[in-house]
Amino acid sequence: MLLVNGCSFTQGQHSWPTHLKQFRQPQVVNLSCSSAGNTYIHESTINALSRSTAYRAVLIMWSGLTRIDTRVSDIDRFQNSWYNSKYACDHNDWPKKIIESVNDQDFVDKDWVFGLGEQNRDKVVTQSGVFTGMYKHMELKQFVFHFLIKLISLQNTLKIMNLPYCFMFYQPYQKDLQKFPELCKLVDWNCVYLEQNIFEIANLNNDFDSTGHPGITTHKQWANIVDQIIIDKLLGEQYA
Repeated sequence: MLLVNGCSFTQGQHSWPTHLKQFRQPQVVNLSCSSAGNTYIHESTINALSRSTAYRAVLIMWSGLTRIDTRVSDIDRFQNSWYNSKYACDHNDWPKKIIESVNDQDFVDKDWVFGLGEQNRDKVVTQSGVFTGMYKHMELKQFVFHFLIKLISLQNTLKIMNLPYCFMFYQPYQKDLQKFPELCKLVDWNCVYLEQNIFEIANLNNDFDSTGHPGITTHKQWANIVDQIIIDKLLGEQYA
């Protein structure tokens, strides 16, 4: 099986993981959640890996640098908000989705709240106060630091487990990451695909849906890149 994680750029019926040729549904476990940040991606990936040894490879499309998330004890307090993993999970199934044995959404922890709700002034999230202090006292530099730590942590976990993997960014973040050059030296850039990103391809194609996300044509094009370059070349070299 292939384990995939990310945010809304990686979630849903028409997203690039559903168009992969080398890992057909239901061979893909997709933990991606709309609005998720990199704390969710980092921690939920490691949690999933602790629960199963069936994964052959891992693909991560990291989310926005300034997004932060947390698990909460009572997710029902956020039932009227879509900035949580329970809502995202409920909207990551569709009528013709191939499900054998278990649904991949069964592996999504349902108690995550996403800080993008604070950034977008969602009433439920802002009134909860969960993220207010953090966004008040942090600027881009602090967010970049925390992101790099998460990336390095997940990278090293995957290396210890001898699992082939590749990291991607949905937008070009390389310049921002250089705020911490010493941390960047700890990143294995051979396992990070930087030549293109899905957002720039959508711009070239002028292909965005009504929500401002890349359209189906772009997702299919990105799936071809993942099939032909990332899985064949990068993951192939790791398998070897």
